Order: sequence, then structure tokens, then C-alpha cells
Amino acid sequence: MARRTNLRMGKAKTYVNLAALNWATAIEGLPTGPKTLLCLLARYSDKFGVSWHKQEAMARELGCTARSLRNHLKVLVQLGLVRRIGQSWDGRQAPNIYHFFAWPGRALIPQDGHPLRGRSVSETAETRQRHGWQRPDFPPAEEESAEHNNESSFESITVRKGVVEPCLDALGVWATEGNRDRLRKDFQTLIDLLSIGYDLADHILPALRKMAASDPAIPLIRSWQFFVDAIEQQARAGAAEDPSAVEKIESRAGDTGSGQSEEEAEFLKLLESSSGNAVMRGWP
Repeated sequence: MARRTNLRMGKAKTYVNLAALNWATAIEGLPTGPKTLLCLLARYSDKFGVSWHKQEAMARELGCTARSLRNHLKVLVQLGLVRRIGQSWDGRQAPNIYHFFAWPGRALIPQDGHPLRGRSVSETAETRQRHGWQRPDFPPAEEESAEHNNESSFESITVRKGVVEPCLDALGVWATEGNRDRLRKDFQTLIDLLSIGYDLADHILPALRKMAASDPAIPLIRSWQFFVDAIEQQARAGAAEDPSAVEKIESRAGDTGSGQSEEEAEFLKLLESSSGNAVMRGWP
């Protein structure tokens, strides 16, 4: 008997995680490249915030090179928005798993591992703790309650605890109460430094420690721009082992502020059309 075709089936629907996508699109201050990638990962993530697209496929969808995609991903990882989980099958490298653990609406991965990807995809102590911070009923500390109410999760938790606070700690005695207050408000400069290729552990933190240790006099610091020259010198010093590192940073810095490419504009249209009620707020 001939197999019947379901004529009512119509066009296949593409899965979109609307809740994760809407949260990602509302983030402000993130450079365009990393943000388009974050929205793509959010769009395809499951209820745990997990997705497993190949980098080549994501680069094609974003209309960027594989190297640009890796750079964007590095920024998201350093900002504490996404973690990358390496995979292997039968001793061979497999596509990475991406865990959008900064999304506060996600469910925790079960104790025995991800239902589809197995035990290798599980929560870490950090992601479990972050999930607790992000619960709507999670009470902030008394001294943080006012600013917690006025800041987005991205600003108050991800940037401050993951990037700004380690930088302040690296300043030692230079991190006076006044300097801390002013530098906490200037988190955007740190995001910009990361987005053009400076590494938090290799470039920014060592430069801050060296500069603070070089002079016992405590300056009044209004912005992280105060340290830009020292960070650049640290990157150049480390380029002896990788001469292409500074060229990559300079190349990306030259692209800063050039606006959206046609490919990125097309991707934003795709997001709007797929998310329905998603509001594209906060795009640089």
C-alpha cells in the first residue's frame, strides 16, 4: 500500500528559544559582533541554555569569518555569558557544546548530565552559583540591593563579578573606595578592550598589577582608559611568542565604530522575523 503524504503538514517550523533570545537582545553595551553571536546561541539553545552548532555553520549564518566568530566567542566567554564545552567521539574531536548559562530563565542541567548530550555536559560550581544569583527571588546583599534593583543582570552580575571585580582586585592599594566607585561605572571600557582582542588574564590583569606596583602614590582614577597604554604594552611584550597577536588586535581596533555590516543588518532582520514579539533593544 502506498504511503500517504500529509498534505496539511505545510512548511517546517524552525525551533526558536524566544525567552532566551528576548533576554539576550535586551542586553545593552555589548559590541555588535559578540551580541549577534550571543543572540544566535540564545535562539538555538534548549531549556538548559545548551546548543551544539558547528562553528562553520554559525559563521555562515552570521556572515562572518571563522576567525571573527572565534573572537566574538572569546569575548562572550571572558564576560561570563557563555561557556564552551569540548567534546570528542571515539577519540576524535567533535563540535563544541555552548552553554548560555548567564540566561536567568534557564533550567539547571540534571545531576546525571544533559538528557541528549550525556554526562560530559553538566553544571559546574560556578554555573550553579550563578543560577542562584539570577533567580528572581534571590535576595541581594543589603549593600547591593539598591543598585541590584536598578541594573540589568548583565551589568550587576556578569560584568561586575566576572570582569570588573578581578580588575579592581589587581589594583591593590590603588583600589580606594572612590576609585572603585568610579571604575565600576566605567565597565563599558573593559568590554570594549575585550572586544578588540585584549585578553583579561594575559593582558589586562598583569598590566594593572604592574602599573599599581610601580608607584606607591595613589592616583585619582576616573576611567579604565587610564590603563590603556599599559595594557597595550603588556600585549606587545607577550607578542614575542605570537607576533600575529598585536596585528589581530590592531586590525580589530581599526574596525571599531564602523557600524553594522550588511551581513549583521540582515541577521538582525532574521532575528526580528523569527522572534515575533522580540524587541531589539540596546544594540550598539
